Amino acid sequence: MREATYQALQEQLVKTGRARVYLAEENGVAIASVVVGVFGANAYYLYGGATPDGLSRNAPKGLLWFAIQQEFAVGVREFNLGGMSASAAEPKSLDHGLYKFKTGFGAIERSCISGQKTLRPRLVAAKIGLLNFARRVRSFVLSNGRNKH
Repeated sequence: MREATYQALQEQLVKTGRARVYLAEENGVAIASVVVGVFGANAYYLYGGATPDGLSRNAPKGLLWFAIQQEFAVGVREFNLGGMSASAAEPKSLDHGLYKFKTGFGAIERSCISGQKTLRPRLVAAKIGLLNFARRVRSFVLSNGRNKH
């Protein structure tokens, strides 16, 4: 992620107590990071990353395990590792490695159905209608301008 994203995470989540950052370093240089969202006794894996050196040392996995232990020590009782498609359990799936990674921590699978909620459906529909109308007007104006030359 870009530095600006980390700055926003720091300002909006970490400083307000809604997230914690874990960092693995080697010789004073960051090689992996984990950002954990927190709410009461619940935590969730929000972001993570590693340098090539961090990956070669398996730092992301070790750091995530450390973060899970630290969160448990401060009262977190459920740590959500995030979702993936149901097909990830199948060895031929492109996401099977992620499935193995998450279940390797002893994660319990929970089925859920994802969806999308439009908060203001009438406003969204009106905006889409206006955009489509503007596109048609633009196309009409452009095509008429070409026909005059």
